[in-house]
Amino acid sequence: MALLIFTIAYPKQIQAQQGIGTSTPHSSSILDVSSTEKGVLIPRLTQSQMDNLSNPVAGLQVYNTTKNCLFTYTGSAWTSEKKFISRMVYRGDTVQLGNIRVRLPSTGNLSAQIAFVSGSNSLTGTSLNASTSVTAGSTASSTISGYMRQSEYVGTTFNYWQSGLSFPSRGGTQQIWFTDETNLKFYKIHVVIGPANQTKSTIEIEELL
Repeated sequence: MALLIFTIAYPKQIQAQQGIGTSTPHSSSILDVSSTEKGVLIPRLTQSQMDNLSNPVAGLQVYNTTKNCLFTYTGSAWTSEKKFISRMVYRGDTVQLGNIRVRLPSTGNLSAQIAFVSGSNSLTGTSLNASTSVTAGSTASSTISGYMRQSEYVGTTFNYWQSGLSFPSRGGTQQIWFTDETNLKFYKIHVVIGPANQTKSTIEIEELL
């Protein structure tokens, strides 16, 4: 009778730093990739594919082919190297990028409110508002208006960008461009009102270069 002995190798957990393209990976890294001719290619997803990722973990990164930039998941939202955030929200939800916060209030007029995480900061900027109203017989009319604020201070309490403005119907949009004169930062805010004013709307904030 022949006795066959099989040796099975079980992989061991790698403890040391690993290097690709280098024999001396940095001690602070778990993986050190070095090259003067090639780059690292991470997964490339469309906006829809990224939004539909199931339970993304904080720190997850993808290249968004719709926005053409790298996005990182913070644990609550996707942010990009362009300092941009876009979220679908219910009324009362807050969207934050850096020191700026934006929301559609849960009650009262339906238009953008802004606040800072810290500080009282001087703002100057303009906005463009587009709204649609529907009358009997399904006749629709559109209204476009503008608004300007100059060197007005905003703190940590939410304030309407334009007091008295309220969008009456789905599809209304509010675009705001302003300068945080205190911290010398420039922002663009885009709000799209959702169907029937009751379901999710979209808020986007971008810090401009």
